[in-house]
Amino acid sequence: MTPERSFVVFLSLILFALLLRLPNTAQRPMHGDEAVHAIKFGALLEQNAYQYDPYEYHGPTLNYFTLIPAWLSGETTLAETDERTLRWVPLFFSLVLVGLIGFFGDSLTWRGTFFAGMFTAISPTMIFYSRYYIQEMLFVTFLTGAIVFAYRYFFTRKIGWGIVAAIFTGLMMATKETWVIPAGIMVAVLGAGSWWWQRKQDCFTNLQQQNKWQLGMLSVLAIAVAALFFSSFFANPRGAWDAVTTYQTYLDRAGNHADHFHPWYYYLKILLWSNFTNGFVWTEVFLLVLAGIGGYFAVSQRHNSKGDARLLWFLTLYTVGIMVVFSLLPYKTPWNMLAFYQGFLLLAGYGASRLLDQFNTGNFKWLVALFLLAGSSHLLWQAYQVNHVQHSEQSSPHIYAHPLTEITAVADSILAIADAQEEGRMLHTEVIFSKSDYWPFPWYLRDMKQVGWWHEVNFGSTAAPLILAETSLEEELARKLYETPPPGQRHLYIPIFQEPPQLRPGIPMQLYVRSEMWQNWKSR
Repeated sequence: MTPERSFVVFLSLILFALLLRLPNTAQRPMHGDEAVHAIKFGALLEQNAYQYDPYEYHGPTLNYFTLIPAWLSGETTLAETDERTLRWVPLFFSLVLVGLIGFFGDSLTWRGTFFAGMFTAISPTMIFYSRYYIQEMLFVTFLTGAIVFAYRYFFTRKIGWGIVAAIFTGLMMATKETWVIPAGIMVAVLGAGSWWWQRKQDCFTNLQQQNKWQLGMLSVLAIAVAALFFSSFFANPRGAWDAVTTYQTYLDRAGNHADHFHPWYYYLKILLWSNFTNGFVWTEVFLLVLAGIGGYFAVSQRHNSKGDARLLWFLTLYTVGIMVVFSLLPYKTPWNMLAFYQGFLLLAGYGASRLLDQFNTGNFKWLVALFLLAGSSHLLWQAYQVNHVQHSEQSSPHIYAHPLTEITAVADSILAIADAQEEGRMLHTEVIFSKSDYWPFPWYLRDMKQVGWWHEVNFGSTAAPLILAETSLEEELARKLYETPPPGQRHLYIPIFQEPPQLRPGIPMQLYVRSEMWQNWKSR
């Protein structure tokens, strides 16, 4: 395929991916993690202040890249931003990811590269997390960029590719602390591959003949890019050191968060088979089968005329290696699997290409084509269902500790009650949830100026006229409202919801407002 034709093909894939991702980006309620990152971004947007926190939030690239859509939209405060502004960032990088796959070129075979790009564009999992304001899509994009451009550098020895690979590596390092896992797997696979292939057919000799000075300078460049972000572009030099010391925190967290401990097959179960409560079945087994086929052909033919054997061996061993490591770690969240799932998609593209090569005559050719068409169509249907119809279905394998859609009605009620009062959005409000489990309400109430966030009922302060509280705290709250204040200083509070809505399953809540303010609201 000529470069011009390749450009047109992948531009078409990018536009197709955009059509699948763009509609209704604000439809799904904000996850607590999304809200946390949004509030962190708000300080950067409003005060031009960002300081890397080695205990929370992950790396700074998400925050800094979000400045771009905010500036383009003319937004200068967090209250002016919305879910679309935030979610445009992972969405944009998911499109970059599709484009990056085109740089593999004939190394996966052009047909395999096309299928890998198409599968990345239509995978329901990839679409879901491309509309999620967390670091994962940026991380996978930078990781893929580091791999594809490092490959081009190692086997062409063109320093330009090395510089681009170093930049992507630095961005990956500045995005999420888990970069050390894929980086470690890469080094192990390259070391083993160099030794093995040198013994057999000398395919990896190029790795041992690289200019050591160049490699050292490129490593310095990658570290410099990461340090630039961690240091808040030199405004907080300590941030670069905190990026090193943070690993003790994450090692402790990996062994002390039992709520996120899952069995070794957790990720595979998500991809293979999940039942929604309404009978809808989620599966991406089609892609896993193709990835298995691609991996088989990659390792069964050392000098493969169909694609670059060195790259194919690397991708297979790397993908399996990183999947094993992530599966063995007890701490798991569903989005973490994207780090190895993108490798599966690359192998799936190669597998589709080899299937067409193996069965390229007669009825078998049409059967393979029908299989690929049916599987791809099923992925598209699932992508539509999961991202646009059942986007908040709690039985979805990707809905993890996610708020129910009811929270938007609660937040709208709080804002409407405040707007009906003389104080407006300066109205004193209390939000009380045990374990400080009130996220993502700080995002939805970002325009409220006098909100107190509590993990318990505070008997030492005067009760706010508007209170959102977890119903498990109802008795304590009633004691504070009706027993603690002296006669004459007590107020009647009206519960707004007849049936308490839930923040998440099993966490019901209630909104209470002073009767006179309830009257003001109702009169409007």
